[in-house]
Amino acid sequence: METISRRYVVHLDILGMRALSARNHREAWDMLSALEIGLRKSTNSTVFYKGFDGPAHIPELVQSVVFSDTIVLYSASDSKKDFVAIFTAALKLFAEALYLRVPIRIGISKGMFYSDEERSMYAGPALIEAYEIGEASQWLGIVLSDSVAEDARNEDFRNGASRLVVDWEVPTKNGPVKASVVNWPVALEKNFKIEPPIAPEQFYQIFEEYFGPLSELREVDAAKYTNTVDFLNAQYASHKQG
Repeated sequence: METISRRYVVHLDILGMRALSARNHREAWDMLSALEIGLRKSTNSTVFYKGFDGPAHIPELVQSVVFSDTIVLYSASDSKKDFVAIFTAALKLFAEALYLRVPIRIGISKGMFYSDEERSMYAGPALIEAYEIGEASQWLGIVLSDSVAEDARNEDFRNGASRLVVDWEVPTKNGPVKASVVNWPVALEKNFKIEPPIAPEQFYQIFEEYFGPLSELREVDAAKYTNTVDFLNAQYASHKQG
């Protein structure tokens, strides 16, 4: 059944999947399969949040579709409960991806979105925007559109005194672009096995089995991990000093 409405849309893609598929399609399939398990875990939870008249069950509010190296999440509408649910799901999925050693980047937008699950058809400006802001970033991270950033600021998500949405000069192919991003190093601080600051080589170590040594990556690909570590160390240090 075809539906169209204003919704939140998450676009996720795996870094390096094309090269991995060409080199070892079995490993590429295993990586995608692992991420699909992480997707199910991240979208199968309940959020208890201030101002809600009851718990928000993510499976009732967020749908997902997987094709090739891309995952799309979308909400039923653009309500506050939908936003909290999909924001939580995206952050959980990012955490699961790191745990599973899958390098990903995410864009989150809000706008008109068409879906027809029976015919596996999905389209709309919100999907295009989520794709563009996610794919433009040269790192592992979560970038928000302006409208989503405004909603996030209104909710004022925090871990202690630190905000979970911050402004950052996001590295892109055309140079740094200021945008609002999810402060995942602070949100996931308890997940670190080595306390930051860390070197790019330390961060990349979990991905080396799939992609080979950091020193052997193309310069443009290695830079994505360096850019990620720059953000990670800066946000973690600011959080600890606060």
